[in-house]
Amino acid sequence: MLRARWRPGIRPPIAPPLVVMGTAALISLASAQFVSAAPMFAITTAADCSSPGGAVRAAARHLGAPAAIADKLDQHGDFLGRSVVGQTPGRPFAITLPVESSVSAPVGDAMAYTRAVGGRSEVHLVDPATGCDALLARPAGTVRSAVFDSSASSLYVHSVTFPARADAGVARYSLSGGTAQLVVPPLPDDAHFGLTFGTQLGWSTDGTTLFVHSCGAYECRTRLLTVASGSLATIDSHGHGQIIGLTSAHLVTYGACTGLPCSVISTDLVSGAETTLAEDAWSTSFEGTTLSIETAAGTVRVAQ
Repeated sequence: MLRARWRPGIRPPIAPPLVVMGTAALISLASAQFVSAAPMFAITTAADCSSPGGAVRAAARHLGAPAAIADKLDQHGDFLGRSVVGQTPGRPFAITLPVESSVSAPVGDAMAYTRAVGGRSEVHLVDPATGCDALLARPAGTVRSAVFDSSASSLYVHSVTFPARADAGVARYSLSGGTAQLVVPPLPDDAHFGLTFGTQLGWSTDGTTLFVHSCGAYECRTRLLTVASGSLATIDSHGHGQIIGLTSAHLVTYGACTGLPCSVISTDLVSGAETTLAEDAWSTSFEGTTLSIETAAGTVRVAQ
């Protein structure tokens, strides 16, 4: 189930968490340093996730307990980085990440994390079921996030340049070998949207389309990569806020609101037509392709 919720009065305009995180990263990057991951304790009878096909094997099972991911803050509330803590059948493990870092949602037992300092970046696979931690890639520039596809046979990585922090697009890494391929070009500048504070990667409900959701101070742009064909579409109509979810037929977002309640907008992927599904949503959640919208008048459910 996918759920999107804002809390009124505590977030900046449009208020996606990625915007808050991006701002903190910009402020704190200069003082951040690489922090080595704590030792990972592998189970000797399990296949090493660093060997060929390790991510695919991890993605195909669901044996590990979910890792706990927590933000680290100083006494003033400034963001210092993240911690990833988990438990294998035999030993605990812990990973400490710097300010410029991300942790993906797991695919089976495969989870990706990124870390970057001073233009040096790494993308890792961690398998909570075995405690194995494997370096997958060292992309150029500053990696902002990475996600596996549904089988964990490919990794999609979003980066910005260093030190200018211009968008560098999204590259696909085949985990069976070969060179990285740029599949989503750098985001063009647009005075209407202004500076991009954060970019979110994710998948449609059927796993066939990668969304690249980039937000400025007030509004967002979303690019959609159909993996099978390589075709790319852009949805950049004005008034488009934080993404809620993507189905095979619709992109669903909040409006460009400064707080809650907020409108919910569905964009038809074929015609581009926009439909307002609710004017005063307090929260939303997807179960499959059915969207539930909580409003003051009750819950509205809409097939998307």
